[in-house]
Amino acid sequence: LPGFLSHYRCCSGADFAFMAPYATLYARINHEEESIMTRHSSSASRKPDPMPCPQAILAAQRLIEVPYHSFDGRCHIGQIVVHEMIAREVEEIFLALLAIDFPIAKMIPLADPRYGWDDDRSMHDNNTTGFNYRLIDGTDRISWHGYGLAIDINPWHNPCIRNGNHVAPLGSRYDPTVYGTVIDGAPIVRLFLERGFVWGGHWSDFKDYQHFEKPMPSLQIASGLV
Repeated sequence: LPGFLSHYRCCSGADFAFMAPYATLYARINHEEESIMTRHSSSASRKPDPMPCPQAILAAQRLIEVPYHSFDGRCHIGQIVVHEMIAREVEEIFLALLAIDFPIAKMIPLADPRYGWDDDRSMHDNNTTGFNYRLIDGTDRISWHGYGLAIDINPWHNPCIRNGNHVAPLGSRYDPTVYGTVIDGAPIVRLFLERGFVWGGHWSDFKDYQHFEKPMPSLQIASGLV
């Protein structure tokens, strides 16, 4: 089995039965890796940051590798960093997205030199990401990305829109007819919601169509960040 499935060798038979069809599907598709970061390099902060990430949060991050279909019609191996408490669920979600041919533009950790933890640069590159220790824009609160409990999917196709006209990434546009856009009621939304995630497209004060998060207040309290 490829690396992202290797740890399922020691799972129960029922668990492996769930994964086996995806492993077979994966084996039939030509694929390529576009990110070869290690766990250490993908979560170690290399940017000048007035808010160093607590070591307890860094230690809980996991680098996982998942296959996905991209807009070029090929299968790629992506890497994403998330909290260990949701790593299994995230693997399941992306394997299911592969099975239904939902396209992902790219999936490269923000620590990669191409982005250097710059969320704007990553969003403009339509890069799907997870962990990034940062504040929620316009607030003094740590984002759920800062815990590795949030994922942004195809940001260029699924922007954050505030007040009807402030769009991030700048220049992007939400068009539900475009391939790779996250749409209410679509399988991608259901895959996240059934695992306890919240979708930013359901928010009433503003829309963040790229954003899925799994709030865990107990983790905030344990980290001493509330």
